[in-house]
Amino acid sequence: PLVLPFNHGNKWIKLFNQVALNLQINFFLKRHKFSNYLIWTYHPYIMDVIKRLDFKKIIYHCVDDLSAIPGINKRSYNFEEKKLLKKTNCVFVTSKPLLKKCLQLNKNTHYFKNVVDFEHFSKTKNIKKIPNDLKKIAEPRILISGALSEFKMDFKFLNKIICSNEKYNFIFIGKEIEGQKSKILEKIFSYRNVYFLGLKKYKELPNYFSNMQIAFMPIKKNKYTQSMSPMKLNEYIASGLPVISTDLNFLEDYKLTKEIVLIKKNDNFSKICTILLRQGKLTSIRAKKIIGENTWHERTKKMLKIINKNETKF
Repeated sequence: PLVLPFNHGNKWIKLFNQVALNLQINFFLKRHKFSNYLIWTYHPYIMDVIKRLDFKKIIYHCVDDLSAIPGINKRSYNFEEKKLLKKTNCVFVTSKPLLKKCLQLNKNTHYFKNVVDFEHFSKTKNIKKIPNDLKKIAEPRILISGALSEFKMDFKFLNKIICSNEKYNFIFIGKEIEGQKSKILEKIFSYRNVYFLGLKKYKELPNYFSNMQIAFMPIKKNKYTQSMSPMKLNEYIASGLPVISTDLNFLEDYKLTKEIVLIKKNDNFSKICTILLRQGKLTSIRAKKIIGENTWHERTKKMLKIINKNETKF
């Protein structure tokens, strides 16, 4: 795999990185005898590299507003992204705010929500074995998974919910992001009804998800999260888990779904859990209906159809 270098401040180091990466890519293409290829990128810092490549098309898959992440040079990022948007043949976005932004510079922009490997996560219905680190944890188990970032996750709200709901066990799967040392998160992990299981392999996730009762997404509201579309929502649904989430833009399409409940600061978490536990888990048929065509198989077919419409090289 090839990783693009960061946009280094020193122009000579930047130039060296661009040339070195270009040589690596060309070597790879020649070695594998690639021809008539397209470039698919998730990041805009590539224009100075790909201009030396003989590609057919370039696709920009915009899945996040990376300019809103702390530490990113917003001015530089937006400049490079605009340059890419004007040149790319096709743009795919995963949220409506990203659609609005990209459409201004590229009319061939298409909105597709994030997808899920439905077969992988829906097989939880047939899994009976309880992982060893869950056996001694009583139900109901509330799942919180993914990167534990105080930029993305509302730790204060999460702390409040856990403290006032001692009858539920909160299970964390994931890890605190590198370089972060949150005192609130450290406090949360000290509670008797909190269990931190760490990272799990992708192939293990269905087994863990199948032994939870509810998934909780305490996402913090900011410019970055209002433009994202987390894959874990569809993973939870495919696993048959009802979801409680803070209200963000990506949930607009799910507001009439009884299995996904939006929670506000002063809402009664326990009351919501009681309703969801009474409803029980989603059947495979119901999960499939909610997810619809947002699977890897269906999405790939749609994207390729759009890409193949225009055979013109820019």
